[in-house]
Amino acid sequence: MSNKPDLLSDNGGNLFKAVGVAVMAYGTLNGKMFGVVVGGFLMVFGALLRIDDAIRRQKSE
Repeated sequence: MSNKPDLLSDNGGNLFKAVGVAVMAYGTLNGKMFGVVVGGFLMVFGALLRIDDAIRRQKSE
């Protein structure tokens, strides 16, 4: 198990989630539905990455 940060690890998931929240907030403030949809997608993608990483980590133990 390597300790180097991987884009698709927990931190990667958190990064996608943070970007998603930011994009969603921007879209909401400017009344742009596209921004809200993209932000929501990024948040879901980030959550899926974290779940996938947790499953992978349990299998490797």
